[in-house]
Amino acid sequence: MLTCFGVGSLVARVLLAAWGGPMRRMNGILGSMILAGVGGVITGISESLVVTAAGVFIIGASFVFAIGLNRVIWQVKAAAEVLGRVFALRVLIGVVAQSTGIILAGLTLATFAILSFVVRPIWRLEDALPDQPPQVDSESDSEQEADESARMAEEGRADDATGC
Repeated sequence: MLTCFGVGSLVARVLLAAWGGPMRRMNGILGSMILAGVGGVITGISESLVVTAAGVFIIGASFVFAIGLNRVIWQVKAAAEVLGRVFALRVLIGVVAQSTGIILAGLTLATFAILSFVVRPIWRLEDALPDQPPQVDSESDSEQEADESARMAEEGRADDATGC
């Protein structure tokens, strides 16, 4: 699957470099993100490996378009003397957002873990749902079928000997 993502990214990079992207770059970003959503839906609902690979390919290609067009907008709109600072600020915002998400996920998990020790019903959740009794067969179905077919064969021979 990672190979499909990488191939989709490579194809999109070559296409974006040769074509240059749409004139309305923001529309291209929005369209590529919609296409990434479609690829995610395809990947999520598919049971076929080939269709899932196609969805991952679409996601990889659309992310390259969104990121590439975003960078072009920033390069064109920012003045040349502050361009380095603008890109540094973009990276800083991305790192802060990612770090904040990781911290919040950890705190949420820790909160649920603490609550699971404090709130008593969570401890007794397994007791509230009864276990299903095991179903033990004395003989398996195939053994029963074999016994029945042997019995039928014996009855058939007995009928032939008596002439009935």
